Amino acid sequence: METYFGDALRCHVLSSDEYIKKFILTSEKLKNETYSLKLIIQKPNLLEDIVTSRLSEILYHNLGVVSKIYMNVLDIDLQKLIVNERRYFETAILIRHDCVHRSGKTKDGKAHYISRDDIQKLAISVSQLILNLHDAMQYLDVNISENIGGISF
Repeated sequence: METYFGDALRCHVLSSDEYIKKFILTSEKLKNETYSLKLIIQKPNLLEDIVTSRLSEILYHNLGVVSKIYMNVLDIDLQKLIVNERRYFETAILIRHDCVHRSGKTKDGKAHYISRDDIQKLAISVSQLILNLHDAMQYLDVNISENIGGISF
């Protein structure tokens, strides 16, 4: 899920000057950065490089942060797509964290028990979320192709 959030966002943001601009203007980290004219001239891909770097720093398991970026940049309400399963996804993300960083145990040392049914249910829920997000982004692709050449800074 996290990989899909990141890859899909990178793909769409970097495909359009409009999305690059929206990402920069809505990013707390980027919107007030300044660069010299010399650097801008020397690096014609400066904006794309800066945005690519920032997109690589985002922790895509933070649903609040990711939802805000999707809304601010792509006008996709990720909160709406996950509303019924937000707590479920957040719990799964915490368990995943414990599995990766704590050998499958909580901070208190209690082991998580994960059944085959748990994995299957999570796989189905994540797959459905990705399909819904993919459908929402297909609409963006149509808008981008209709507006090519009409976008400027």
